[in-house]
Amino acid sequence: MVKALFFGELRWRLAEEFEMHCFKETEDGSLLFTADYTEKGNLVS
Repeated sequence: MVKALFFGELRWRLAEEFEMHCFKETEDGSLLFTADYTEKGNLVS
């Protein structure tokens, strides 16, 4: 399981690369990304 916090300006990139349900906006406008990865190589790429 991976959790990462991104700047809100990167919303378009997360939406393009992943599905919208993979992240949610926090109170301060940043984006909390959550996903499961089975291989470290997939995570890094």
